[in-house]
Amino acid sequence: MGKSNRKDWANRSVSFVPQIVQPENLHSTSDIDDFVVFSFQNMAKSYAIEDCQDKKEKAFAVDKMREISRKTWNELILRRKQDGGFERIERKKFDLKSIPDGIPADITAWYIIRFHGNNGRLIGYRVQNTFYITHLDHSCTAYSH
Repeated sequence: MGKSNRKDWANRSVSFVPQIVQPENLHSTSDIDDFVVFSFQNMAKSYAIEDCQDKKEKAFAVDKMREISRKTWNELILRRKQDGGFERIERKKFDLKSIPDGIPADITAWYIIRFHGNNGRLIGYRVQNTFYITHLDHSCTAYSH
């Protein structure tokens, strides 16, 4: 991109129309072409990032999040869980040892993304294109495997 294009781009007027999300679409999976965004808003006690004392494991988790944030949900859907995709488990069939406060009652599934080979898990739920991480499970103790 040359200098003239940068200047033209900077002077371009952009209109922003906020999108109102209707409650019935809040947990829609129709945003599969959007890039994955992470939130750490509702992390479980003992499974938060600051609870991971192993710097190496924390680095593996951050590397995995960085890798995933460059992908769309559709790209993750098309991958096997062992190859950088995710595992989706129905909420009623998944027994997490600690569920933090603030998890919406209408969340129907948990998503699990592996990091550091098979040694760690990012566990959370999805709302549109955001993956709300509730557990950074670096020791695979958050649920029975």
